[in-house]
Amino acid sequence: MATQVLERTGAMVSQAAGAMSDIPARLDRLPWSRIHMRIVLILGIAFVLDGFEVSVYGSVLGTLARLWNMSAVQASSLLSIFLVGMFGGAYVFGYMADRLGRKRLFILTLLIYSLATVASAFSWNYGSLALFRLITGFGIGGEYGAVNSAVQEFIPSKRRGFMSGLMPATWDLGTVLASLTTLFALALLPPEIGWRVAFLLGALIAVFVAVVRRRLPESPRWLLSRGRNDEAEAITRDFEAEVKAEHALVELPPIAASTTIAAAENTSFFGHYVSLFRHYPRQVALAWVLNFSQAFPYYAAFSLIPVILIKTYNYDPKMVPLALMFLTALGTVGVVVMSWLADAWGRRQSVITSYGMAGLLAIVVGVVASQHLLTGGLFVILIAVMYFFAFAAAGVVYITTTEIFPTNVRASGIGSAVAFGRIGAMIGPIVLTAMLQSGLTLAFVVTGLVLLAGALMEVVWGIEGRGRSLETIASGT
Repeated sequence: MATQVLERTGAMVSQAAGAMSDIPARLDRLPWSRIHMRIVLILGIAFVLDGFEVSVYGSVLGTLARLWNMSAVQASSLLSIFLVGMFGGAYVFGYMADRLGRKRLFILTLLIYSLATVASAFSWNYGSLALFRLITGFGIGGEYGAVNSAVQEFIPSKRRGFMSGLMPATWDLGTVLASLTTLFALALLPPEIGWRVAFLLGALIAVFVAVVRRRLPESPRWLLSRGRNDEAEAITRDFEAEVKAEHALVELPPIAASTTIAAAENTSFFGHYVSLFRHYPRQVALAWVLNFSQAFPYYAAFSLIPVILIKTYNYDPKMVPLALMFLTALGTVGVVVMSWLADAWGRRQSVITSYGMAGLLAIVVGVVASQHLLTGGLFVILIAVMYFFAFAAAGVVYITTTEIFPTNVRASGIGSAVAFGRIGAMIGPIVLTAMLQSGLTLAFVVTGLVLLAGALMEVVWGIEGRGRSLETIASGT
């Protein structure tokens, strides 16, 4: 039976596996307020910067290739190097966010990113740029564990799905910002300076946000897992006071129940991940497959679709950006719709629908293309509808896979899943490009099967989190 607890007690009862606390319930029952929106906006910049970094390099690639006489292999490998950095950063900083706290890491990773981006802007040859891009990816990859953990641990359960799902949609904002930046930098400045200025803008944004992030509090849930109960209580009371003042409330809604907070252990890097994989194999398998299935087509889209439009459907290269804008716009709508449905309808249904429909539509495109029934316009429409669901998958994956781990291993669980997803991001463009040599059918059918694998994994092992506390979801029931 749920235990009613007075709002101001914050009482803790020690148990072998951790402690009982009413703080998670107090955070979950709060009405949506400006402080919640500040957390989402300030931390959500991680996705903007990821999109910016992936796109800004693509935008200046032609200029760099000419200036430094880069080969095609060298030019294309820098994105893979960036993703390798993300892979390592997600693992290393995921562990550190669980060990040292969310706040320290979401400031540290942003500073690493900004310094590496500044260094990238002052690169003097291919080797130096490759090194700095690796470090840049390391910082961005580290953002995911700390940022997503903090957002999940602060946002009330009724809004957690929608707001967590909207954050990845800002990835596209980063791509737009990168395009505009490079457009003006390369048009108004000499080429040897313009590309450097484009990189520097990302660093300026990051430094500003790092300063603002210092004002955000540490996660009370993480503090509880480390036994720092008084600090967790003080932060929660400040939260409650700000919400009361904003909504002119005398009393907040009643607290549903106290809950058990698992105690964190000071294990080594490898010991921490061994414990994660040993005790939460279902959560790890689900998060890994969903991240891989989503990243495989997502990162490939903007390198493959222009090639298909130009070579197969004889599109004017000047019209390709308009087609990509249409695709991105519809995909962003998909993220918003499915993120809303994640709270209104449920996590599992939203994930299965997003991955399943994207996979089926990819196969349909491949089969129809094999019959030569598609015109260029119809191809763009079908692809846009497909990416309505594929982009939505990129949103809902961060809702469900960031909820299912307990607080003491949440950041490392997220980090390991993001890292595994980057493998899909690295091999997707390579594999699908090779398959295009045999026509559209094989590439799209394989894409569809990868997405359907994600849907199937959710059917088999999905964990429903709608309206539930993080502590209940993490039990895996």
